[in-house]
Amino acid sequence: YALKVEMYLGRDLKRKLFDHLQTLDFSYYNTTPVGTIMARLMSDTGKIGTVLAWSLVDIFWSSMYVLGCVVIMLFVNWKLALILIPIIAVITVVFQKKILAVNRRVRAINAEVTRHYNEGISGAKTSKTLVIEEKNDKAFEKVAEDMRSTTIRAVRLNAVYIPIISFLTAIGVAMVLNQGGNMVLFGDITVGKMTVFINYALIIADPV
Repeated sequence: YALKVEMYLGRDLKRKLFDHLQTLDFSYYNTTPVGTIMARLMSDTGKIGTVLAWSLVDIFWSSMYVLGCVVIMLFVNWKLALILIPIIAVITVVFQKKILAVNRRVRAINAEVTRHYNEGISGAKTSKTLVIEEKNDKAFEKVAEDMRSTTIRAVRLNAVYIPIISFLTAIGVAMVLNQGGNMVLFGDITVGKMTVFINYALIIADPV
């Protein structure tokens, strides 16, 4: 079902965008490279379809899961919860901003790559007439290198995010164990509640 939603969304978005392009005046086409328009039509519409068909389900499930864990942890012992939750929240906000920025950069460079392809092919006769093939090659090489380095940076950020969240969650759990152990000794919390809290603290990192 999700695959059908993805395909239909992609089709409808492409159709609507194409119709909309017919209504725009010359000023838009004079200021917007054809490659950028093509990237919007072909690549970005596909991304939107994927997000709406697949990612929204994961986002909803993860959000409800995290919210449930946070509520239970606060209910069990709000003092211990305030040790762990801020650690996860801060590192998530910091990394999400970095990941969002670098992925936006990847999308922008992808449009540039498409633009160079389009201009290189449609303007091949002009390039040969002016003998600027080498210049075009160097320009494309620079854009392709930007694409490579930025994509690798995006992949690295995504790759280190999960281990860092897991590591910081483990530190938070260690702090909770230390503080919670003292609270158990002084009778402020039972061993059972402490066990429940630790279990939720360990499983909250994955949906985050």
